[in-house]
Amino acid sequence: MNDIEKTEEIKGKSKIESIPLDLISMSDTLPPDIEYVFPALPVGTVGIISAGGGVGKSFWMNQAVLQVAVGGSCDFGLGGAAKVKGGAGAVIYFNLEDPVEIIHQRFFNIANSYRKNIREKGIQNVDGEKIHKEWDFDEEWVNDALSGVTFHALHGKQATFLNDKGEQTVDGDWVIEECKKVRGVKLIVFDTLRRCHSGNENDTGVMSQVLKWFEFIASITGAAVILIHHENKLGLNDSDAGISAIRGASSIGDNARWAARMRRMGKEEAEERGIDTETNKYKKYINMGLPKINYGDDAEDAWLLKDENGVMFKTELPPIINKKEGNKIKYDRNNGRL
Repeated sequence: MNDIEKTEEIKGKSKIESIPLDLISMSDTLPPDIEYVFPALPVGTVGIISAGGGVGKSFWMNQAVLQVAVGGSCDFGLGGAAKVKGGAGAVIYFNLEDPVEIIHQRFFNIANSYRKNIREKGIQNVDGEKIHKEWDFDEEWVNDALSGVTFHALHGKQATFLNDKGEQTVDGDWVIEECKKVRGVKLIVFDTLRRCHSGNENDTGVMSQVLKWFEFIASITGAAVILIHHENKLGLNDSDAGISAIRGASSIGDNARWAARMRRMGKEEAEERGIDTETNKYKKYINMGLPKINYGDDAEDAWLLKDENGVMFKTELPPIINKKEGNKIKYDRNNGRL
């Protein structure tokens, strides 16, 4: 037995199956259109949405999956189903953090806010060419969207998909089988990343292994995979923190191909625009931005406003009337109110 055979006997043979790409053929044929689930997030890749506690990242995602289920993609403004090539796509959602009662309340509020909004305003969609048009949808749009989401509520079931080394557990086996059951899946959500594994999230090696597992799921299903994750304390009030705000090892943000960030409006931002800061109303304004993209074009930040039930709708901010320089306010006399 030679040294190579001894090594194979000790480690076991690799499970990798790979045929080298024909680059010459690729250079001569048109590539297929890339299908995006969120702005700059293609199917088959892994992305992260991070925010501080209580900002509304799970709530936002609960709204976003309805857009994907009925339209195939989602715009950050949650402006309705997006009409894209390929049409609607199935969604699988693994929620490990919230009790069923909370999930029930959220979807009740979301569905009824959408129905009310449809009755009063209709739905404005965005098609593949980014041409804004009015589409005549009735309230059945909401039911169609809800029926396209396979939602697993796993809070309290002690589910752990990966062990402390980032290796797949029997619960992880179950996840793989569940993902294979759903046809035409375009989006798989894990809420939250921390609850999916028992590893040290500050360990770069372990978290690299964890992210590889989600990449594997994206590969075998062809879906985009989104991980809902928390932010560190230093990034909570820093609008420019970018992916450095993501809690845990840097390999989490490094290995993800896409990162979105949600944050509340800051007090100074509100004062600049004349928004009331005494009643905390300004905290209902939520910014959604993209600090990291690897594919696709840059997308503009969206500002959302929560209604009385926490449901978010895109909003236009008031113009800046108080421009701050350092610790002093520079008054803009052209805008009247100071």
